[in-house]
Amino acid sequence: MFHPLVLCATAAAQRPLKFTCPLCYEPHPWVLQAAETLQLYLSAQNAWQAELQRGKMFGVLVVSDAQDRIGFLAAFSGTLQSGFQHDYFVPPVYDYLKPDGEFAQGTARLAAMKRQLEALQQSNDLSEALANYQALARRHEAVVASYQQRMQQHKAERDRQRQSGGADESALIRQSQFEKAELKRLKQQAADELATAHAAIGRLQAPIARLRDERKRLSEELQNWLFAQYRLRNALGEERSLAELFAHRRQAAAPAGAGDCAAPKLLQYAYLHHYTPLAMGEFWWGQSPVGELREHGRFYPACQSKCAPILSFMLQGLDVEANPLESAPDTSLKICYEDDWLLVIDKPSGMLSVPGLLQQQSAETLLQQRYGSQLKAVHRLDLGTSGLLVLAKDAATYKALQAQFAQRRVHKTYTAVIEGRPQQTAGEIRLPLRPNPDDRPRQTVDFEHGKPAVTRYRTIESTENQTRLELQPLTGRTHQLRLHCAHPQGLGCPIVGDRLYGHPAERLLLHCTSLSFTHPQTGNPVSLDCPPPF
Repeated sequence: MFHPLVLCATAAAQRPLKFTCPLCYEPHPWVLQAAETLQLYLSAQNAWQAELQRGKMFGVLVVSDAQDRIGFLAAFSGTLQSGFQHDYFVPPVYDYLKPDGEFAQGTARLAAMKRQLEALQQSNDLSEALANYQALARRHEAVVASYQQRMQQHKAERDRQRQSGGADESALIRQSQFEKAELKRLKQQAADELATAHAAIGRLQAPIARLRDERKRLSEELQNWLFAQYRLRNALGEERSLAELFAHRRQAAAPAGAGDCAAPKLLQYAYLHHYTPLAMGEFWWGQSPVGELREHGRFYPACQSKCAPILSFMLQGLDVEANPLESAPDTSLKICYEDDWLLVIDKPSGMLSVPGLLQQQSAETLLQQRYGSQLKAVHRLDLGTSGLLVLAKDAATYKALQAQFAQRRVHKTYTAVIEGRPQQTAGEIRLPLRPNPDDRPRQTVDFEHGKPAVTRYRTIESTENQTRLELQPLTGRTHQLRLHCAHPQGLGCPIVGDRLYGHPAERLLLHCTSLSFTHPQTGNPVSLDCPPPF
């Protein structure tokens, strides 16, 4: 598993001072060299090419052994060729695919229960009972409707007799009362027969419900058992299970596939074999998944939903580079507009609009120190996006402004600098978006399940390698402008500095330049401009 890394004199002098921050990094030269070696190996595996072409994440971990020899470990995320075990790569943290293992046996039991459920649901007895109930309901509905129609005709006849005079009023009343009683009897008879038919269905569906509940219980037990088998280590020699690492997080349970990504596999093997981790990186190999943006050969940070909780534990004991996304932002906040009800600031790049899960410093919390806890941001700008941000000083103003945003009565314009040149100088992008549940906060294009997202764009100026755009979002989806610019079905030109959908730079060149809305208290129009700092 340990692959020697032959370093030239220049490269040898570049020994990493700190370990890679896996959530945001530029690959170290040693990582690039290790990845190149792995990529040559992948290119030579003819039997794997069809699967590799579909795309997979690979990782390399540069390590030193007890004699300070430099080498690297390799891993893939998920499975390869329907398995975990391959000679060139480190093994999984736990191999649940062993054919005689407890997980395989539990999966087989669940599969058998699923087949049993399908047989019960498709049984002739249940089909006949359902058909009988539906036919009975239609027949009784027709009988009652026909009788009600006759009652209406009889009522009309009674009304005519009363108008013509000489009618036997008591006889007419008895006829009306009899028909009402008969209608009640017909409805009761229908209810009784339908209840009997429904009870027959219930008796046939009861074992299905019990089996479904039992299968769900066994599935949850099997999943919890599996999470307990993943015993992950850190550099301090401590050990935690997946269940423990995710126990206090918002999702409560580890997501499917947690622990099987490349980064946890690499660190686990290094700790177990007493290697010292020096630097790490993960790259995509193959085609981009549908709706996502993955470039062949490009390095990517570890995913947030599966890996971040795991790596925050596994990296303890290592001297890790600071995450530049969590570095202290400029706390000077320029106020562009203020009155008794609201204020608008120029949020700097690198500052959160509102506190995140870890309650980090944000524009909202900083301003609450001055204005009080009732101050709330009405909308949000991404961490890397700068520009105009509206905050309300009281609940009524907040609610009224939020309604304007929801009803798309707030007009916003952004300035962005993108890589390259779009094919057209102006136009409209329509790509529906939804969150990527396996890699938040990334969004993905999904024409079936995504929410509509529309952006207008106009070129301001172009150079050979970059284009300055004016962007107008007509909807307000998360990462809308970034993904609409970067996606091949959009402009195909990521915004400069977009670490999620493009390439890292000193900052994200996206700025909210203008904002207009109706003042919720005075009813006057408010229009603000804020030139970009780039």
